Amino acid sequence: SNVWGSLPCAYWPVQPAVLNIRAAGAPPILVVGDLHDPATPYRWAVNLSRDLASGVLLGWNGEGHTSYFQGSSCVDSTVDSYLISLHVPRSGTVCP
Repeated sequence: SNVWGSLPCAYWPVQPAVLNIRAAGAPPILVVGDLHDPATPYRWAVNLSRDLASGVLLGWNGEGHTSYFQGSSCVDSTVDSYLISLHVPRSGTVCP
């Protein structure tokens, strides 16, 4: 179903715009990526965290398309801490 649903993108008549978004001056931006996400590859989260001037990467060694509230207390507590106080982990931290 993922392939079928994405098929229009393969034939889209307009080239994608290349954006250079750095978010300079922003507080830390937590980027959460799932190492085994079937829809958004982990390398996209890695690249986004690098593109953002204040990007901080948090990985989860789990399955599925989302990481928050999926069974990892490490991810949940880290995201909660970020949402409440903007506290971020060391970039590149991977939760079990």
